[in-house]
Amino acid sequence: MVRAGALNDYHAGENITIHFDMTKCHFFDAETEIALR
Repeated sequence: MVRAGALNDYHAGENITIHFDMTKCHFFDAETEIALR
């Protein structure tokens, strides 16, 4: 999932640069779906 502002004009197949704010990321175990942090 990504949140992008309405002023961005992205198109299918276009290469873009993204950055992750790791303080807002959530990680889960794929089998148990339990949060890892």
